[in-house]
Amino acid sequence: MRAQDIDPPGGGAEVRAGLGLIALLLALGLVGLLVKKQLTAAVPATPALQAAPAAGAAGAANPGLAPQQQVQQFRQALESAVQTPRPTGEDP
Repeated sequence: MRAQDIDPPGGGAEVRAGLGLIALLLALGLVGLLVKKQLTAAVPATPALQAAPAAGAAGAANPGLAPQQQVQQFRQALESAVQTPRPTGEDP
């Protein structure tokens, strides 16, 4: 008998595990690319943010604001959106 004719024990399982790992890495890479594409896509402005005060508009034009200022502007926009009355279905 030659050494090439003898099957090592568990040899097929190692190949299957290797191919499974490669498939997993390819799927993970594809998901990563899709997430990156979604995060870099331009998000359309919502009507609530378009109606924000002038300070909010200046903050959108200046992305270099301090995080505290960004949080404050977000809170102001959120409060103005919450305080805007919604139309009810009972109006004629």
